[in-house]
Amino acid sequence: MGSTGQTRSLVYFAGGVGSSSIAVTAHDYISQCLGKDWKMTVLATASLDEVVQAFRAPQFAGGIITMPFKKTIIPFLDEVDELVTTAGACNVVYLTPEGKLRGTNTDWVGIKNALLSADPLTAGDNAMIYGAGGASRAAVYALYRGLGYENIYVVNRDDQEVTDLIEDASNYTGLRPNVVHIRTLEQAQSLPSPDYIVSTIPDYPARTAQEVNARAIVAQFLSRSTSKPGVLLDMCYHPLLTENLKLARQHGWIAAEGVQVVGHQLKVMWRLWTGKDITEENEAVVWGLLQQAARDDPTVAGGLATATETVIGLHSLPPGSRPIGVVRNNGPDVLTLERYKLRELAEGWPLYRDSCEWDNLRSIFHPDAYIYTSWTGKTHHEDFIQASQRGMDKGAFIMHRCHGITTDITLDATRAVTKMKATITQRFNLQEAEVDAESDCRFIFFWTKLRNPFTGETDWKALFVRHWYEKDKLIPVNPAKVPVLDEAKLAQFPSGYRYLAYCQEETMGVSVLRDLPGHNREKGIPGGSRIAGQRHDLLYWQAKDWLDGKDIQI
Repeated sequence: MGSTGQTRSLVYFAGGVGSSSIAVTAHDYISQCLGKDWKMTVLATASLDEVVQAFRAPQFAGGIITMPFKKTIIPFLDEVDELVTTAGACNVVYLTPEGKLRGTNTDWVGIKNALLSADPLTAGDNAMIYGAGGASRAAVYALYRGLGYENIYVVNRDDQEVTDLIEDASNYTGLRPNVVHIRTLEQAQSLPSPDYIVSTIPDYPARTAQEVNARAIVAQFLSRSTSKPGVLLDMCYHPLLTENLKLARQHGWIAAEGVQVVGHQLKVMWRLWTGKDITEENEAVVWGLLQQAARDDPTVAGGLATATETVIGLHSLPPGSRPIGVVRNNGPDVLTLERYKLRELAEGWPLYRDSCEWDNLRSIFHPDAYIYTSWTGKTHHEDFIQASQRGMDKGAFIMHRCHGITTDITLDATRAVTKMKATITQRFNLQEAEVDAESDCRFIFFWTKLRNPFTGETDWKALFVRHWYEKDKLIPVNPAKVPVLDEAKLAQFPSGYRYLAYCQEETMGVSVLRDLPGHNREKGIPGGSRIAGQRHDLLYWQAKDWLDGKDIQI
């Protein structure tokens, strides 16, 4: 735990000339939440001595180390932990109770959680790192120790840097990762595709022959046709939409921005500096501040400036995600009848729930069915029905309008997926003003067959139900009475269900999830929610897997 001395007042972000941080406001907010009067200051310098002097000064409360000092700072600290020894890099310095400067590494936590946030279902044997500088050490640790990847490819312009990285990886205690240096396109073509790629290089154009070769190798992996997209995480966020991320999206990969790596470390850093944790509510505000800072910083948001570039691929399905060998239009009469049954079942959700026909609503679901909603998260269908009853008893007023349905069904009529467009309307009272929050969404039902013990026939039952929340708005019932909303809190939620979520948290005593699936365009538009956009794609992949006969979990 860090020192609590009253003279401590500065948290440093220390890096080379030109360094900057988008997290200054977020850090200052966390300081206030934890009862500290500490401020973050950026120390951009070419002198490591200047960094060490600042860290040794009485006002030092904590430090973040970025390039080019992640390795060179280590000998000047009083002690380092096993993470620094193993990863070979330090990015956080804190004070021990004895007042000593201790170094650790939290980059790996940010990398691991950013990858899991982008796609928690990815699992395999091979991952890749683009670059072999200081940040690559944390990437190796995250992929190997954090996520269990044994084979880690490395692509880099400088062979010696990769040799040094491999040597550092050989210092792991116990089992060690198998770090493979990929030097040529031919070598890359002979290797299995990685699930994750972590880029640790700046967003500079490839100029030298070595840089062009490295970029071509990465492009070779991205361009492969696979049944499921991988994730490319770019630790660079100047700009937010880097050339690597553009290339990844062009080839249908999930693109994870470097801001996510920053955000997933903040809570851990402050625990080290103060010994305290911020609340979940405070953490949600922190994410909103961080995302707002990214949008406001021209060096970060610059990559989002050209609308033509950002919308490429944002209005089409993830390549390869369209199910093959199923019937969705026309088809044999027997399957048309099955699709009609499924339409009637899907439309039962809005009809039965809105009219409190609970047993009829219950009849739609498989006994083991789970659903997601904005205000319950993942829950068993029985718990959802009971919570809906309690909510209505307390005055909750929710209505649904159904706008259209389409169903994909397997040829043997044993599995199906139905997508239903709908509008969710919920009445709220905010500041003595009645308003309707309306969210345009799409339901997605995953159907299976279950034997009916009374008839001996097999009936369709919903095993999973989720939503894409795509666009919402707030409508005053009386135009003369309009509530004043907290803009900072409002910005915490993706645009597809922003007003609905805000009102639910304000009036229902619930905590609404911030990462529910949204519209595909959320991944690239300025101010969009990357996670909501990528959850959009994930649902399509899960639908394809379900229709291909695979087991899934939502």
